[in-house]
Amino acid sequence: MERAVGVSELRNFMNKLQDTGIMSGVFVTTSVFSSEAEQFAESAGIELWDREKLLEKFYAFAIGRIVNPSLLHDLVLPVAYNFESASAVGIRNPHRVELFSGVLFYHPYFIIKYRLRMVRRDPSGRMHKLGDEGSVIVDALDGEIINRESGWGVVSGLFKGKEERLESKEDKLVAQDLLQIDARKESVLKTSDYDVKVAEPALSDNEAAKMVRSYVIGKNTKSISYEPKVRDDSLLGMLDKPSIKVVPRPGEVEIRGVKMVYVPKWDLQFESGNTTFQRRILASSGRVIVDTLANCRKCALLHRTTIAVCDTCGVPLCEKHAYSEGERWVCEEHASEAAKEAGRERGLFGRFLNK
Repeated sequence: MERAVGVSELRNFMNKLQDTGIMSGVFVTTSVFSSEAEQFAESAGIELWDREKLLEKFYAFAIGRIVNPSLLHDLVLPVAYNFESASAVGIRNPHRVELFSGVLFYHPYFIIKYRLRMVRRDPSGRMHKLGDEGSVIVDALDGEIINRESGWGVVSGLFKGKEERLESKEDKLVAQDLLQIDARKESVLKTSDYDVKVAEPALSDNEAAKMVRSYVIGKNTKSISYEPKVRDDSLLGMLDKPSIKVVPRPGEVEIRGVKMVYVPKWDLQFESGNTTFQRRILASSGRVIVDTLANCRKCALLHRTTIAVCDTCGVPLCEKHAYSEGERWVCEEHASEAAKEAGRERGLFGRFLNK
């Protein structure tokens, strides 16, 4: 059971405020407040943010306005990966990991179908028929196109920052779900196990369609080489063929359909000892966006699977870095000398067997 913040913590907080000349403040916790603490805060003019209030503020800041789940009437991807599966902790000491926040977040996206047909004549009189069609997915919260085709201006791989790579991965997974799973109208239900947050779109379907039209024009703007009527047989003439720049006109990009679909995402926060973990999963497919509990913190880039968390500090550990002390699992920093020696012997024995 989580420990409630009491009057003593609030009194210390109030004294520190008074020492600095501040007459009011906000006390934030990922836990809850005792009834006595709530009464004290009201009399002292201290605003309290418990776990539920903190999450509400966080989502309001991160995604804008949250709408009532009962007001959702648009298409959604069905939840195929339930809460029990998303929150399962498959390690040897799962009782050491506690879920302190569970949210099913419905994120709106526009799926916009388009078709481009155009004909251009080069100076030699030859006609060029060009076309393109497909579906573009627009994030309805920030207007980003999440299935944008790769181009020269796109930074990729190791040159991206961690957050940028994670966002790119999420966009790719969401696009796969939206293009592979049939959306339908489905009730959004809130249970006692987790909260439900439904984000309101920040842009209209017309605005999204304009963005797609601009994107299609940009990606189909190109140079086309042609053979001049009078040939230049010199080496320079053969290597440097003339070309024309082709730019689609807005009216040549036909928007064939616009629909908004909500994608459900599990956003779970765990804690163990002094360590917190985040797990984000697409509820429509079970595809994992991020799971900081899944891999050993001691292995850096090797991504070895977590088998246990340290009973003392909560850090996730793989087979190599986990030390057993009876029914306890600990990291090297908190292991006894006997446990470390047993771990070294286990490692030597394993290397001997692999020879």
